[in-house]
Amino acid sequence: MDAARRPSPHFSPRHGHLVWFSGVALLLYGLFCWKHASIQPGGADSSGYFNLARCIANGTVHVPARPLPDFALKDAPPYTYAPLGFRPSGDGRTLTPTYPPGLPLLFAAAAPLLGWKFGPHVVMVLHAIAGVWLVFALARQAGLSVWSGAIGAAMLAISPLYLMFSLQAMSDVPALVWSALALWLAGRRKLGAVVLAGMATGMAVLIRPSNLLLGLPLLVALGWDWRRWVALVSGGAPAAVALVIYNRAAYGTALATGYGDVGTLFSSAWVGMTLQHYAQWLPMLLSPLILAAVALPLRARHHAHSSLVHGSWILTVCGFYAGYFHTHETWWYLRFILPAVPSLILAALLVLESLVLHFDRASARLAMVTTAVVAMVANGWYWNRRFEIHQVGRNERIYSEAIELTRQHIPAHAVIIAMQTSGALFYGVNNPIVRWDTLEGNWPRILSASQKAGLPVYGVFFDFEPIEAFPEKTPGDWVKLVERRNLSLWQLNLPSQGD
Repeated sequence: MDAARRPSPHFSPRHGHLVWFSGVALLLYGLFCWKHASIQPGGADSSGYFNLARCIANGTVHVPARPLPDFALKDAPPYTYAPLGFRPSGDGRTLTPTYPPGLPLLFAAAAPLLGWKFGPHVVMVLHAIAGVWLVFALARQAGLSVWSGAIGAAMLAISPLYLMFSLQAMSDVPALVWSALALWLAGRRKLGAVVLAGMATGMAVLIRPSNLLLGLPLLVALGWDWRRWVALVSGGAPAAVALVIYNRAAYGTALATGYGDVGTLFSSAWVGMTLQHYAQWLPMLLSPLILAAVALPLRARHHAHSSLVHGSWILTVCGFYAGYFHTHETWWYLRFILPAVPSLILAALLVLESLVLHFDRASARLAMVTTAVVAMVANGWYWNRRFEIHQVGRNERIYSEAIELTRQHIPAHAVIIAMQTSGALFYGVNNPIVRWDTLEGNWPRILSASQKAGLPVYGVFFDFEPIEAFPEKTPGDWVKLVERRNLSLWQLNLPSQGD
């Protein structure tokens, strides 16, 4: 428990009015997310979650492959018939989803109540709201004022990084929410709350296995009281058992994941570039106020416990992903460190509030807070506009349009050549789907098998795909059938058997 748990009276507003305003703000935020989100199978991640959710709902972790009659799965290059989000099972007959089961489990749980269209949508919107609230709750738990908590919540809510991954079916925001919930519950330190913290930790790990790193901040939060650790483990045990059972059923061993061997993607060679990437993009994505977090060791003497808990989580997550190859590639790959973002915000708030309270004059404090809020809002407005975050849902809806167009223009028995849309199409239609990017020179065998079976061949491509697919991977007499936005459907004119 922090020594200075009670905030300064200078930061105490009329709580009733603020609670009412905050409730309205969260409701409006949820409505914004509901309107602009597109929670559906799309690219590799989102289609992977939906396909696994359907597997879970059907009580299985494998799905039958859809090979051509004369070119079996065991005879083809490994991923020929594996859409994005799947891997071959090894039995020559089935495919296995590659993604962790946590978010698909939530989707599958919501679907019987709300349907597959609205259930996952509700799941993602509720997580978006919960993440914002948890920043406020963590700030109050650390002894910060109501106003500081509200500012921190707003910092997360308007972050383009947070919004981008709240508006599509991705696991990054749920991974943030369950991690933050685990830390908040552990901070309450009562045995009942610690049991719930264990459950939240279990769900965080089911959603993203790297959230096992929560062990360090939880150790700091709970101390060495063995009763709390028994409570934590008892709460997390069901999720641990479920993950072991799932991994054994899906991949044959308890410690495997669908990602395969990712060890080669981690190297100290990437650390310097990633740290520069953090320094460049975090002030843009979370506002320049986040830079105050760097001074946490110097300014948070009265919040030592919270500083240790959240500082350890920041260092653990950011340090772990500093060595990951993809983290530094683009700004939105900072989604990997989203679980640590509430702690980053809290660290900045601890420093900033201590600086504001250093001034005796209320007018000076008001000026500083007003300047900070204006800068934060202006920064968020600029970068959300720059990245067109409000268009994320619209852009994702092209995948449902791909399914709709396929049903309208492609026969149900036809072979579909695809890559970027392959996971969504596997979810939405029953056609055999061939990944053009995995053929390894086997295109003539695909053509031969299609001709022998009397199956027409079609393609569903984003605009960047034919440039590589047609001349190199799938040459032939392709005719464009229909085009919508950056998506097009094509038909391949197959030569007759006598040609």
